Amino acid sequence: MRDDIAEASREAATAGAAGEEERQMANRLALLLKQEQDLQSRAKYRLPADRQTQVDRIYGVLVRVDAIDAQLGLLDQRIDAQADVRMEKVKGYLTTEKEELRLAGAKLGAVAGESQSLGGGLAQAMFTKVAARFYDLVVRSDVGIIDVAWGLKDQKTQAVTKLTTQKNLEVKALDEDFKKLLEEDK
Repeated sequence: MRDDIAEASREAATAGAAGEEERQMANRLALLLKQEQDLQSRAKYRLPADRQTQVDRIYGVLVRVDAIDAQLGLLDQRIDAQADVRMEKVKGYLTTEKEELRLAGAKLGAVAGESQSLGGGLAQAMFTKVAARFYDLVVRSDVGIIDVAWGLKDQKTQAVTKLTTQKNLEVKALDEDFKKLLEEDK
């Protein structure tokens, strides 16, 4: 069980680092898109009036996409904050349970010592089984809480990633349409 807990901790750390890298890349993309929009807005005035109207419409779509992206960023921050709060609660539970387990182990050690001195080998074996079962139950329940919290966060992260990918595809399609319009003007 201890190996399982250690492995779960390593996996959680790896997933957190990957999520942070995705956020940094999304921020970089947003900056590049903003620069592109600035260039397009300056180039717009070289176009005829009807083309400028089309560019304004495209720009309006991009503004809405940026607003959605900002909302997704806020949602992601709220999800991360909630996950952090829940993880702190789970850590608190684990600390409490470990302390209770330590106290129970100390009591068990005292009782086991007494039972050995009284010649109660059978009682010692039963207490050992009870302690092992108690430890098993505590560890399984704590790992289950962590798995559920992480699964919820992972679902939200996947949803945000899906929406970001969809946004990127739409922006790419708009860029291709805009490129065709520029080529027609030449």
